[in-house]
Amino acid sequence: MLSKIDDRIYRSMIKSLNEELESLEDNRKISIKEIDDLDSRKDWIDWVSKYGDEISDNLDKNTSDTLKGLVKDIIVHPAMSLNRDGINKQIGHKLNITFKLPIVNDKLIWNNKIDKSSGYTIENGQSTYETKNIPINIGGRPKKKFK
Repeated sequence: MLSKIDDRIYRSMIKSLNEELESLEDNRKISIKEIDDLDSRKDWIDWVSKYGDEISDNLDKNTSDTLKGLVKDIIVHPAMSLNRDGINKQIGHKLNITFKLPIVNDKLIWNNKIDKSSGYTIENGQSTYETKNIPINIGGRPKKKFK
């Protein structure tokens, strides 16, 4: 079949086929780079796929299994302060929560805010969170709630 084609047409066909081959090779390299980038974010993707729906569905009733998947450690410290008599008394608790992944104040940053199909990066947050003072209920009659 090639012997029946004019030399000029043959060269043109070869040139366009080579250009198409280069284009496909570039697309392959881009796809391989995207896969490598996704592998580096594997922990994040696994966390979201495993716990994302479960957390949003069961936010009001967290189970111990959900907490075991998210939380590595919880440390409770007493919050102390002087009372009116000058005696150091416990007024509440502070919690130090250590998560398995750095999800505290993490961020999703779009490569292009207008064209979101261009991708995003995840900026890691911190693995620990410290609560403010959680006061102890000292009893007594609660305040009346107004509607």
